[in-house]
Amino acid sequence: MHKAEAAGREAALKLSQAPIPKVVHPSHYSRFVIEPVTFCAANNLSFHQSNVIKYVCRAEFKNGREDLQKGHPVPEMEIESMARWERVAAGESPQDVWKESL
Repeated sequence: MHKAEAAGREAALKLSQAPIPKVVHPSHYSRFVIEPVTFCAANNLSFHQSNVIKYVCRAEFKNGREDLQKGHPVPEMEIESMARWERVAAGESPQDVWKESL
């Protein structure tokens, strides 16, 4: 894992551990023993990995097929992100690698 990615994940984990004001927990998430957001933060999952889990977990209890369709392109986005981090690790400038998607 690239240092910048590791630092980003560490920051996300710290945020997930910060006290959060009371929030309404939708039933399509809170029905699980561990809510998907908690599982994702505890396991340092990437944004894309977390979205796959979110959409798959809630599909049956929220929007069904629509949620699965929303999640469908996300694994490909994770593959693209991994490929970009590999390019950065190989010496390419992060600015050059990531500006291609803007």
